[in-house]
Amino acid sequence: MILAAGCFAKSSPRFHQALLNNRFIGADLRRWESERTMLRVTKIRATWVIVVMFSLSIAILYDSHWLQLMLIGVAAILLFFLWRVPEQKPKLN
Repeated sequence: MILAAGCFAKSSPRFHQALLNNRFIGADLRRWESERTMLRVTKIRATWVIVVMFSLSIAILYDSHWLQLMLIGVAAILLFFLWRVPEQKPKLN
């Protein structure tokens, strides 16, 4: 979604605003644009989505071992970069 927001920021301000105002992902995208950080809970959710979706894809490709290995590699790279994103500092009241 970060990539989509970045692309729409240049090509379609209307769709960019629609993403920023989305009730599910809008706050995370606005945080990314302003601070370049993510919440830990967002990272955990994204990790689960990546693991589940790639696992389903790997299970469907049970005959092609090289495609399974490629998917495992892509998932590992995604997770590596996801967890390198800085986390938002806790705000003290």
